[in-house]
Amino acid sequence: MTDDESGSLRSYVVVLRSSSAAFFAPGDFLRVPAVPTAIGPVDMRLGTRYCDRGPGVQVPGDVWVEVRGSAPPYRVVTQVFASAAFGLIPPIALSANAAVEEPEVEIAYDNTPHAAERAFLQNLLPQEPSAPGRVSRRVDVSLTGALLQALAVHPERGRIRRAIGQYWEALCCWRPGRESLALAHLSMGMEAVLKTFQQSLCRKEGKTGPELAAALGVRLGDLGPALRRSRLFQNDKECCQKALKARDSLAQGFPTFGQGRSFSPDVRDRAARYLRAAILELLDLEEKARAVLLSPPFDRPLGSKPEVKCLRGRLVGAAGELAAAGQEHPFMNCRATIGAISQLESGECHIQFEEHITPSLAEGVSFQPESPAPQAQPEAGRTDEHPAGSESTGEAQQAKAAGVK
Repeated sequence: MTDDESGSLRSYVVVLRSSSAAFFAPGDFLRVPAVPTAIGPVDMRLGTRYCDRGPGVQVPGDVWVEVRGSAPPYRVVTQVFASAAFGLIPPIALSANAAVEEPEVEIAYDNTPHAAERAFLQNLLPQEPSAPGRVSRRVDVSLTGALLQALAVHPERGRIRRAIGQYWEALCCWRPGRESLALAHLSMGMEAVLKTFQQSLCRKEGKTGPELAAALGVRLGDLGPALRRSRLFQNDKECCQKALKARDSLAQGFPTFGQGRSFSPDVRDRAARYLRAAILELLDLEEKARAVLLSPPFDRPLGSKPEVKCLRGRLVGAAGELAAAGQEHPFMNCRATIGAISQLESGECHIQFEEHITPSLAEGVSFQPESPAPQAQPEAGRTDEHPAGSESTGEAQQAKAAGVK
């Protein structure tokens, strides 16, 4: 993006947008000033778009990142500013323990005051769906700011950033069928911080590497594996072994497609809990802040993909063909809308959904549902099913459109 090649400094603004399971409350912004880049410092601000879904109904949409800075009129301004924005996404996802997908540039323009002409670019990104289909969680701006500050000054921030990046990759894979891939990224995150964790432990206990190995009853060459198993994986031998196996399988390209689904969500969830706890410990956050980030609701990872609903029933009728004319298969058309929304004092949002189902079937064939309406198909360990047209209850259901902490 450029207007001329004179070399004088110009002001630029780049705005990016990201689908996210984390959201900022109305009026909440995360401000990060003077972030260094290859072409000069930039100031960033993050928030959430709110979408009108009827009279008095606003639901959180995508997370947006605004980047402002001055630079010579290089054509790489947009790319450099976007790269700076992306650097904030994994730590925010770690703090909220919720997936925030890689942001895409939506708007980029020259904001130089009093210029006669200014370059402008807009990518026409898809808009948010009319009815949100995922659970989301509010970002604690204060805690996230403290986490970013602790990361910025940590002497081993390079290794910790790599671990946070692997945790972010795992969150982006947080859905059924991707357990092995998520587990592999979590294992790589453990390896990224293993050396830093060993150095931190030596400092805290006032021991050298050989002394620490002797205290653990292992040879010096076995100190790393011993710390991985006993401290990082908290003596969970099964989880440690399966995480290493998933990492090695990813490096080999998962020799069979079935291996990509061979690890249970429970093992993935435990590995995520161990890695996130290790990263937060290494960042030396205040004990109170770390305790909050490790407590509900932040202790449960959230993926960013919309929830998949399952409609079960029977096709009734003795017709030879089940599909409607011109269709290959019998099909149910489902349209979901928000019936009502109310904000609770706790910050939770209570949502009432209305789902309209229209069967597309051959003449003489009808659909008889086994349940009164479609049910959300929960991930392991979740119970957030609710029938269409009924009010959702509990953290997961109340969060379907607007989320909770």
